[in-house]
Amino acid sequence: MLNHIQGKLSFPGGKDSLPQVTPTDQVHVQTLSYLVEAASILENTPISAVQNWFGVLITVQLKELLPEALQREIANYTGSSPKPRKATCSRLLNQLPAVQGRIYIDTHFSPKEKAEAEMMVRSLRVAFEQDLANHTEWLDERTRRAAMEKLAAIKQVVGYEDWIVSDQALTADYFHLNSQTIVKGKFFESALVLRVDARRKNLATLHQENATNDFIRIMFNNPTTVNAFYDQFSNSISKLLCAILNEYLL
Repeated sequence: MLNHIQGKLSFPGGKDSLPQVTPTDQVHVQTLSYLVEAASILENTPISAVQNWFGVLITVQLKELLPEALQREIANYTGSSPKPRKATCSRLLNQLPAVQGRIYIDTHFSPKEKAEAEMMVRSLRVAFEQDLANHTEWLDERTRRAAMEKLAAIKQVVGYEDWIVSDQALTADYFHLNSQTIVKGKFFESALVLRVDARRKNLATLHQENATNDFIRIMFNNPTTVNAFYDQFSNSISKLLCAILNEYLL
């Protein structure tokens, strides 16, 4: 039924046929012909068939949350392999990055270790600033001043963001999640609540210029991350986090 219109989202002439747009243009992600054909099929298909089709789509999207017997049936239908429930639960924890991070901090990363890491970063910044000031042969004065200003403006997340160790802030960040919405013995319903909460937080950033709410930042600055790098888009040291610091400080 509807499956024969899938895959018609690209321009027939390839990437060279893509139209030029300006920052003020509104861009539709589907072509007009796709929408017209989809509308025609929906109008001329019995509502029960449409409901069944979308039911199949939703079921396939949520297959990892279903009982193993249903997962096997879906795998036979789609040709995919069911994933172990343990792996699914592990991925669901990614919907709770601040909770993950807080547990890790309380268990493995003391305030003393955070202070030592911050001192290390401050020392590096001072050394870099002195290098910029004393070695001018490879930079003209205008470029050197701009580099100094950028260095001074760099934000840094060393170990973790301070709000994550506040019980009040952490509770507020997950106020939709409580004993009424996350219920032992109701895996499917609880997992849906987690996914909905994560989507709600993502959608809250739409139409926000340089959206940097706590949820988005913690998704990319999870203290359990073993990584460290400079983010040029936010001009920040955004992943010098607990897990990687533990390798050097413990």
